[in-house]
Amino acid sequence: MKTEDNIENKDIFLAKWIAGEISDSELKKLVSEEDFNVFQEIKNQSEHLSVPNFDTDKNFSAIKQKLETPKKKSKVIPLWMYAAAASVVIMISFFLFKTSSTVIQTSFGEQRIVMLADSSEVILNAKSKLTYQPELWKFERKLKLEGEGYFKVKKGSTFTVETENGSVTVLGTQFDVNTSDDFFKVVCYEGKVSVKQQNKEVILTQSDAYQNIQNEITTWNSKNEAPTWINGEISFEKTPLKIVFESLEKQFDISIENKTSSNKLFTGTLSNTNLELALQTLTSAMQLKYTISGKNITITE
Repeated sequence: MKTEDNIENKDIFLAKWIAGEISDSELKKLVSEEDFNVFQEIKNQSEHLSVPNFDTDKNFSAIKQKLETPKKKSKVIPLWMYAAAASVVIMISFFLFKTSSTVIQTSFGEQRIVMLADSSEVILNAKSKLTYQPELWKFERKLKLEGEGYFKVKKGSTFTVETENGSVTVLGTQFDVNTSDDFFKVVCYEGKVSVKQQNKEVILTQSDAYQNIQNEITTWNSKNEAPTWINGEISFEKTPLKIVFESLEKQFDISIENKTSSNKLFTGTLSNTNLELALQTLTSAMQLKYTISGKNITITE
């Protein structure tokens, strides 16, 4: 299929979908997953548009009068073509916004403070990534997080943090989000947050903590006023060793080989500035041993 034909088909699909002639499931069969996500964003942004008041009787009388007045024949343009043309304009505008996404990343052992357009603040932990669109911020305060971030949100419109494992929505608060494969943790330090995961919602208030590891959910009350990692330590609550090792790898730029068969969960605090101290604390608590060879760490029983 030619490129221009493909673009035209997408315009028609978008116009019919917005008009309600195509369902979500039908659209997903016609376009790629990436295109569907783009269409969904266009639809979301179009909800901000307003339509002027329409006086039905007055406008019907005016149309009737025009119909009764003889005039030259003109070419009739199908309504769907107007819709398709409008969708193209919206799509072009959307792609202009899309290209201006801001991406901020941290490296091994690095922390970084990010100031957003509304003066909200994000502190990114090691090996984390934050993506958002400044141009759309006044319409929707939404960003995507990979890794871990501590958020200090200014009060205003809804503020949403999206991750691969779930989303967190607030109006104004302070909270920490940590996400990776099969791991999702949220701790609320001030205010109230809504945690949504797999069509389920949990409300957290000050000091509440929520953790989901491979669909095993744990909740507890945190005694900390802020994440310990911003002050040189990493705290864990009933966390599998695999997750603990991954955290150390991100912090110290190392590779850990786990040769143990232990299924124990670790609860405690480790240094994120001193590797030897972190390993000593961890292995002592879990009754394990470790050896260091350059950047390679081996954990044994």
